[in-house]
Amino acid sequence: MNGSQTKSTTPTLAAPKVTSDPRFRAGRTLVQTGKSNEGGIDMFATLLEETRQKYGDASIESASCYYEYGNALFRGASRAAAAAAAGEEEKDAATESKTKVSAAATAAEERKRQLENDATPESKRVKVEDASTSSSSTTTKTKQEEDKENSTPPKKETKEEENEKDDVQLALEMMENAYSILDEYTSSSSGKDYQAWAKIQLPRILCGLGDVFSFVSQHADAVDVYTRAIPYREEAVEDVLKEEDKQHSIVALTCRRQLVEAYVLVAEELLACCKDDDDGEDVVTTESKVVLVKAEEKVEYARGYYDKARDELQEAVFLMGKIAASGQDLGTEKEDVCFLATMLMGVGNTLAEMDEKEEEKKKPATKI
Repeated sequence: MNGSQTKSTTPTLAAPKVTSDPRFRAGRTLVQTGKSNEGGIDMFATLLEETRQKYGDASIESASCYYEYGNALFRGASRAAAAAAAGEEEKDAATESKTKVSAAATAAEERKRQLENDATPESKRVKVEDASTSSSSTTTKTKQEEDKENSTPPKKETKEEENEKDDVQLALEMMENAYSILDEYTSSSSGKDYQAWAKIQLPRILCGLGDVFSFVSQHADAVDVYTRAIPYREEAVEDVLKEEDKQHSIVALTCRRQLVEAYVLVAEELLACCKDDDDGEDVVTTESKVVLVKAEEKVEYARGYYDKARDELQEAVFLMGKIAASGQDLGTEKEDVCFLATMLMGVGNTLAEMDEKEEEKKKPATKI
């Protein structure tokens, strides 16, 4: 699950006019159901062009469409990449199976030929005389074959892969535009019509950016934006708990679940940074070169976010039980919470494996 894919259940707020457009809602539905390439991208591209012409490039109306267009592009590209990867795996598995069958047939044919040769004294004499040279030539041939395999040129990108890269890059630009506009809007003393709506969108946009950075293996940048989303998620939980009538509501569950998600995503990306380098590099953002976490602290920081996620997940599960007992419809929240539990388990398993490796390193070498 990605940081901005889960559906949110929030009260009705004053929102930009474009969000009420039937095409906007239809596009959101298509993206959420994995059908970005079936009209979602085109809808948001059209809406973005219209809002830019009507309200201006830097308007909050345009910001709404910048993000949705970028999100649609990214979700479409990531799903296409996943489908292509699955197809390659199936193809590789089929090729490997054919290779094994072919190798077995070749080996059987070779055994048959050797048996026929061994049947004549002449063949035995030739075989003994040429044993050493035959062995040498076989070794040489094998090495030449290995060299040839190792020197195979890298696979050239297909047109589809190039298009996917372009879509991801454009998606990143669109999301960054949306964030810049909304960040300035919420910081400004004027124009408070959509303030509450904008504050909800900011962490969603940050998580969307994190998903893109993670997809292109810029894990430090993903850590950066996911971390910046956390204060918004924490504030949302605090706010909903202040209202007694919402403490045991679907809204409260959504806020808690989104906070767990933010913690888990940061932990995942920190652990990805650990896997990316073997020489203990710091977690540093790509453009600004800000050191987010020192190399020796990466695992402990990941563990800290894991612990926070685990504690908050327990609260979410407890709340989910209360809501279910009251007869309220959980909608997709139960599925989302269960998926988060699976993600959290994966982080826990990775941390446990890393701890085991560290313990192995500390053990004294056994004498032979």
